[in-house]
Amino acid sequence: MVAENSETKNRILSVAMDEFDAEGYRGASLRKIVKMAGVTTGAFYGYYDSKLDLFDELIGIHYRKITEYFQKTVDKFESLSQEKQLQSMEDISSKSLDWMLNYSYENIRALRILLTKSDGTPFYNFVDRLIEIEEISTERFILLIGRDDYEISESDKRFFHMVSTGLFNAFSELIIHDMSFEEAKRQMDLLRRFYTAGWMEILKDISDEI
Repeated sequence: MVAENSETKNRILSVAMDEFDAEGYRGASLRKIVKMAGVTTGAFYGYYDSKLDLFDELIGIHYRKITEYFQKTVDKFESLSQEKQLQSMEDISSKSLDWMLNYSYENIRALRILLTKSDGTPFYNFVDRLIEIEEISTERFILLIGRDDYEISESDKRFFHMVSTGLFNAFSELIIHDMSFEEAKRQMDLLRRFYTAGWMEILKDISDEI
């Protein structure tokens, strides 16, 4: 019975992935998923409460995995001293982006659905959530290393938002477009070098430590 239940659930998940990929969350038909999986509606609800519950198991899990990883990385970085943050900023950022890219390519189909076809779900704000985490972390970092007389202005906050948006929109482009993992890695390396050089130049204006 356990094996039969597992097989049925896997069949539902397989059919659902195809349907979400083809139609997106909004357009996906639960009736079609049930029919293609060869189960009754009653049997389906023995596994999932709703179409959103099904989407959550297939796609939402990756939303949580990446956003939680990124938040934990930021929290760990912020627990370091000012000196350690300055020393490890580039290394931690590089490792974080590399991990997210690797994870995304290991789950590329689900990530493309998340980025392009999750409208109507709580996971549609995936990129915005990463941007929000980055913005908050950037502001705290600037306050930590800034000169005693340095204050963050509304103009600074807008800049942090633009830079963070540019980074993670670029990251999403690596996932959405049909490029090899090797090419995505090369593009990510260029992005990292570009952003690191830009930030180091800006930080000279606000910190006595660089």
